[in-house]
Parts: sequence; structure tokens; C-alpha cells
Amino acid sequence: LQHAFLWWGKLYLGDNHVIVHFENNVGSALDSAFEHGFSRAYFVWWNQPIEWYGITVPGGFVKLCDFGRISVYVFGG
Repeated sequence: LQHAFLWWGKLYLGDNHVIVHFENNVGSALDSAFEHGFSRAYFVWWNQPIEWYGITVPGGFVKLCDFGRISVYVFGG
């Protein structure tokens, strides 16, 4: 999860999920997740571009859930 959504993730996911936290390099966070054996990754981000950190939804991710202003995307699996 990008730093801005860390507490959102902790609130909604609980302790039984692994959260890979990153500031602005989503590629390195994904690499870390896959290097640790995860076959699926989720990404939480805004539905409307707001230009935070220059981050956009990475290629290969598909929208899974829409929460109004933000959505959860999934990659793999």
C-alpha cells in the first residue's frame, strides 16, 4: 500500500494480511512481494487522477472493488 493508504489497509484488512508498504516506488514494492513468493498483489488508489507522487495504477492490474473515490485493483492469480 502506498503510504497514504497504510492506515486504510490496516483498518480494512486486519492482521491476517501482509501489507507491502511503499512511499512512491510501486514497482519495487511489487518486486518485493513477488520475490517473497506471493502470486497475487492488490493495489489501492484513487479513481480520479490526483497527481500524488506521480503514481498511477500499474499495468496489468484490474479493478476489483470500487469504494467511490478509491478502488482496489488486483494483479495475478
